[in-house]
Amino acid sequence: MPHRTGSAADGGGGSNTDAPALLDENAAGEDAAAPESGDGFDDADADAVAMAEDAAAIGAEALTLVKARLNKVEGMLETTMKELVAVQAASPAANGKFGASANFIKINVGGTVFTTRKSTLLRVDGTYLAAIASGRFEDERDEHGNVYIDRDPRHFQYILNWLRDPTAPQDWPEQDQGLLHELMFFGLKEEIVKGSIYVAYGFDGHGRLNTIE
Repeated sequence: MPHRTGSAADGGGGSNTDAPALLDENAAGEDAAAPESGDGFDDADADAVAMAEDAAAIGAEALTLVKARLNKVEGMLETTMKELVAVQAASPAANGKFGASANFIKINVGGTVFTTRKSTLLRVDGTYLAAIASGRFEDERDEHGNVYIDRDPRHFQYILNWLRDPTAPQDWPEQDQGLLHELMFFGLKEEIVKGSIYVAYGFDGHGRLNTIE
């Protein structure tokens, strides 16, 4: 019979010198199969990436919604501005009725535009001009929205000057029956003539007058 060397401690199974080497190889294989810490992505890293992608998608969607709402607000603002412009264009101040202030009024008298205060025209109540300034009279207007009065502008200038300051010296035209007629038309003859003494081309005791005083 063949003789097998070995001790009883070996269990009679031959040499076991290769066992440690095999164990070392298996351990090395396991070490190679297991990634070192910090190499590659584990499940936690994958979850973090997925969450970041979801957050980015949600952020993009939210940004789109914000932009859509901003566009809607801009559209509403533009519509409101157009309506405001239309209201302003239709207002009395815009069409020239009162000019830049509610107390101002522009009057076109025979093609000449006069600008004055409403309070000036309201100085003598019950007159044609007072009715225009108060809005009680349905006045006619020119192409610019100014009140139009088809009268002689030369005479109206004297009338307006008197209305502005009745106590100031007035440079009335000489022997102008047309002015008296205009005073009657505007209902101001009695108010202006009242308390005044007129001497036309008369004699004042010192010399012959050549003006109306």
